[in-house]
Amino acid sequence: MKRKGLILAIVLLISGGALSAQEYYGKRGLPGDNLNLYAVLKAFQESPTLEEFENRLNSPDELINNLDLNSDGRVDYIQVIDYPFGDETHDIVLRIAINRRENQDVAVIHVKRDRYDGVTIQIIGDPYLYGDNYIVEPNYYDNDRGTPNPGYAGGQISYGGTNVSVTFTTVREVYGWPIVRFIFAPNYYRWISPWHWNFYPPQWRPWSPYYWDYYYGYHYNWMRHYLRHYRVWHTYRDPHWFDRYKDNRYVSRVVVTKRDRGEYNRTYSRPDTRDMGMQRYRSDVERRRGDNDRFDTRNGSRDAQATINPENNRANRGGVRPQQTNEKREPAYKYEVVRSRTNNQESDVRRSEPAKRESEVRKSEPVKTKESTTRSESRSRNSDVKRTESKVKEVKSSESKRSESSKSESTQGRRSRTR
Repeated sequence: MKRKGLILAIVLLISGGALSAQEYYGKRGLPGDNLNLYAVLKAFQESPTLEEFENRLNSPDELINNLDLNSDGRVDYIQVIDYPFGDETHDIVLRIAINRRENQDVAVIHVKRDRYDGVTIQIIGDPYLYGDNYIVEPNYYDNDRGTPNPGYAGGQISYGGTNVSVTFTTVREVYGWPIVRFIFAPNYYRWISPWHWNFYPPQWRPWSPYYWDYYYGYHYNWMRHYLRHYRVWHTYRDPHWFDRYKDNRYVSRVVVTKRDRGEYNRTYSRPDTRDMGMQRYRSDVERRRGDNDRFDTRNGSRDAQATINPENNRANRGGVRPQQTNEKREPAYKYEVVRSRTNNQESDVRRSEPAKRESEVRKSEPVKTKESTTRSESRSRNSDVKRTESKVKEVKSSESKRSESSKSESTQGRRSRTR
C-alpha cells in the first residue's frame, strides 16, 4: 500500500512537472500573452535598481512590453511600485494606468528573505490577465536540498526539437542578484514610480502594439535562454502573500469587461507575422554584434513598418487599430524605422547646411569688460583730482603772496608815519 502511494506521488510530481514544462510560453487566450513574464524576470535579475528595471520594461528596444489594455492603439506604460512588509518581504507591483480613474495590476514580484540570507522570488501574474496560479520563478533546487524538479529530470528540457540544459540555482545565489541586494540594503528608500496617467518620462514614446504572433516569434528565440534559468510553478512559496497584497491591489472594470467580451483576441489575427518577429530577433542579434554584412536589416524594417502601422496596411483591418483621437502626436512606429534602418540613415534624414567657416563670420568689435571700464574710470578720476589739487595749490600760493605783499606795504606805511 505504501508502495502504491509512493508511486502515485511520484507520478503526480512527474506529471505536474511535465505539465509545467509544457506550459513554457504560448497562446493562452488572455491579455497577459503580450507580456512575457520570463522576459520580465530576466530584466529584473539584470537590473541594478528598480528605476532601471522600470526603464527596461518600457524600452522599445527590449520588446518586453506589448500590452495595450485600454485599446488606444499605443503600448501602455508599466509603473513599478514597491510595497515592503517589514524588513524581509517586498511585493513589487507592475501596474498600468487605464484612464484617469482606473488602474490595473499586471503582475507582482514577490521577494522574501529568510534569516539565513536566502531569497525566494516569484513573479505572479494577475488572474484577470494570466489566469489562476500562473507563476514564474528561478530554477531552484527544490527546498534547497539539491533535488531538482522531476519535470527537469537529467537537467534537460526538450523545446523546439532541441534539448535545453537547465541551470539550477539556490536561495543563497539569488540573494546575490544586484537588484535583490539593492532592495535589502540598509539605506534603501522605497521606490514608487513617479509617473501616472498622462504624465510620463520625456523619453517615453509609445509605439503601436505588435500582433501576438510577431511578439511570440521574437521571444520564441529567447525561450531556450529563459528555460535554462526560469520555470513555471503552480504553488506559492509564501502562502500568506496575497493576504498582505490584496489591500493594495488594483483591478480595472474596463479591462475585465474587454476581456470578457473577447476584445483582446483581435491581437491573434495575424499568424503570418510570426516570421517577421523571428526576423526581428535575428536583426537585433546582428545589430548587437555589430555585424551588418551577414544580415540585411532593410527588408526587416519594411515588413515591420507594414505590420505595426495599422493605418497604412489594408491587411491589418482585422487586427488591433488605434482609436481616432484629436491629439497630435508622432507616429508610434517611427522608432522602429529609425532603429532598423542603420545602413540608410543618411538617405532618410535631411542633411543640414554646412556650418560657416571662421573667415566668413564677421568679427565683432571687442567688448569692453567691467575691469577695463573701471580701470579707465579710476584713471580719469585720479587725473581730475590731481588737476584740482594743483589749481587749489596755485590759488593758495597766490593768496599767500598777496597777503604777504599787503603786510609788507602796511609795515612800510607805519614806519613812514613814525618818522
